[in-house]
Amino acid sequence: NLLAVNERRHETILYMPLALSIRDLRETIVERLEAVYDNTDHYASFQHVYGTKTTEEHRPTYIQLQAKSESIPKYILVTEKIRDYISCENCRKRRCVYSNKSLTDDEQNDYQQALESYSYSCGAPIFPDDHYLKEVIFVRLQINCDSPIEILYYSSRKAGNYPICYHCGNSDNLITPPQSLKERFKQIYPLCEICQESGRNFYTKGAVKTNNKSTKHSKK
Repeated sequence: NLLAVNERRHETILYMPLALSIRDLRETIVERLEAVYDNTDHYASFQHVYGTKTTEEHRPTYIQLQAKSESIPKYILVTEKIRDYISCENCRKRRCVYSNKSLTDDEQNDYQQALESYSYSCGAPIFPDDHYLKEVIFVRLQINCDSPIEILYYSSRKAGNYPICYHCGNSDNLITPPQSLKERFKQIYPLCEICQESGRNFYTKGAVKTNNKSTKHSKK
């Protein structure tokens, strides 16, 4: 038989139901949160912000993204400024290395020494903060291991460039785009068999505009 509430005991403790109004519950939560956070430098009190309308700029991930914005000037993010390629130690994807001017012999030597001394991963700078090349040689910071290959990589003529899968960076078992896709898009980026089997498709840009009148005319 199911015992009544007042008969449910665990050793010497008697558990009784507690009825609270929404207002009392909110005030209890406020008091406990303020007891924890009011003495910190990071948060306003719950009572202070409760009911306040927030915007996208208050989202923690947005704040982190802004703090981690690209330090590289936009005029350097062009194909002609690509000086080298570097591979992430985690995902092995190739990333572009940029510099406003061609490196001097000394800069090139110091750059090579840095590659031997430091490991690189997507989204991180190549050099520590106190290295002088940090203001000379750049990589994109707004990327991670899930990010595809940079579009500029495929238009770069820097030595060492070779076709790699847009999604994973693999250079093996690349698939030939079908003719139907070539007729529809100006740019088709490489796709490997593994990515295709996992459900990924060719990444394309620049849809080809067809002229019905000229097409009909060419058929005559």
